[in-house]
Amino acid sequence: MTTTHATRDTELHADCVESCPVPGLEHLVAVGTYHLTKHPAAPGETPLPDTRRGTVRLHALSRDAANAVAVTDVATHVMQSGIFDMKWSRDRVYEKALLGLATAAGTLELLAWSEDWSNRVHATPDPKIAVSQSNSNLSVWQQTPSGLEAIREWRAHDMFGQDIEVWITAWHAHVEHVLYSGGDDAVFKGWDLRMDRPTFLKRDVHSMGVCSVQSHPLDEHLVAVGSYDEAITLWDARHMSTPLLRHETGGGVWRLKWHPEQKTWLLAACMHNGFQILDMSPEGSDMRVHYTKQTSLAYGVDWWYGEPSTRTVGSGSFYDHSFHVWSADDLAM
Repeated sequence: MTTTHATRDTELHADCVESCPVPGLEHLVAVGTYHLTKHPAAPGETPLPDTRRGTVRLHALSRDAANAVAVTDVATHVMQSGIFDMKWSRDRVYEKALLGLATAAGTLELLAWSEDWSNRVHATPDPKIAVSQSNSNLSVWQQTPSGLEAIREWRAHDMFGQDIEVWITAWHAHVEHVLYSGGDDAVFKGWDLRMDRPTFLKRDVHSMGVCSVQSHPLDEHLVAVGSYDEAITLWDARHMSTPLLRHETGGGVWRLKWHPEQKTWLLAACMHNGFQILDMSPEGSDMRVHYTKQTSLAYGVDWWYGEPSTRTVGSGSFYDHSFHVWSADDLAM
């Protein structure tokens, strides 16, 4: 059973949700939105370019006197482009809590209040941001006192020599120079920043684009991978020949989030089949919770970090432009 604590109309299409891990700010949850406006032209006229816009909406979650989850709307930041993805830095950088934004305009921006930060689990003195791009490339950036500085960019995926979307990149949560990527070529790759070639390449496991990867925060060897082909594969980073298991979700797997404390709980945004909490380990997998109260594409999702052993989730869905906060009541610790 699930309990829906609050819903919000995000006005624009909600496509990413990120709970803040920064110490002292764990009550905050950010919701990113994206909207495409087409400008059709009359016969004989030149059409205007499509325009994209978005917002970052910040919410504060808390427990009220009745122990229910209360949601307070804190701020809305209007962007000149839509938000494709966003990630918090785990620690303050130059004394600021930073939220990195990957935008539809092809820019990387930081809000001081994905891409993916290299310090998601362990603190590092110089955290880096890895960004996947629509031109087949990956890039790595570093925040400096004067701004963002590009460290490296390289061609990571392609299809018969043509540019494709690299849908996802994610750092190894325990090894700061290792990251993963997945693209529209249905290929899952590993990278070591000290080398020029991928450390592995898996093209025969998923039949459609690889769009979600997350290294396990509690087990340095486990990596979960999601695809448009409606499957999640679980991998042992020490032995990448074949996946440990494959779990069918019934919907394209757009985002995956491991629970911060419960080792086998995996949260999945499954596009046309809602949000799911899976019990997943090398021994097997099972769907424990299925949240279907949002009626359009399930895109953004995250656990709320503001309480120990959380069962509370924030989720965003696209066409109905909604953000829900809900709890999995029957999920046993």
